[in-house]
Amino acid sequence: LPDVPAVLAEDAGGVRALTEYLAGLGHRRIAFLGGAPGAPAGVRERAFRGTLAQLGIPLEEDLVVAARPSRDAAYAA
Repeated sequence: LPDVPAVLAEDAGGVRALTEYLAGLGHRRIAFLGGAPGAPAGVRERAFRGTLAQLGIPLEEDLVVAARPSRDAAYAA
């Protein structure tokens, strides 16, 4: 895209949309695998927690896991 200087992810909106989608499929035990504390992982985690609250789905703290951004780390989590 020659006229576009940058393409950025909308972290909160993406997490919100995915969480709503999974809940819409009937899932109630939804995990969050985030990176190291701080931005953008913090933005994503806050969106996840907030969306669950808005949907009335109880948050299970043991399903909120910090993991390095790799396939092996995600699998281990």
